[in-house]
Amino acid sequence: MNKEQADEEARKILQTSSKKVDDIIKKAKEDGNWKMGLDSNNSLFEDLHRETKEKLKVLASMIDEE
Repeated sequence: MNKEQADEEARKILQTSSKKVDDIIKKAKEDGNWKMGLDSNNSLFEDLHRETKEKLKVLASMIDEE
C-alpha cells in the first residue's frame, strides 16, 4: 500500500470515528449522561479513541516505503 492509498483509508477510518463520536454524544444526551465542561465527557470516548488509534497504527505499518 502506498502513502496515497493509506491516506484515503485513514480518512475513512477518521470519518467512521467521527460518526461514532456523534452517535455517542447523541446517546449520552438522550440518556442524561452528558455533562457540561471541557473534559467531563472524555470517559465516554476512551474505547473509541483507543480503537481508532490502533486501526491507524496498523494502517501505518502497512505502508510500503519506496
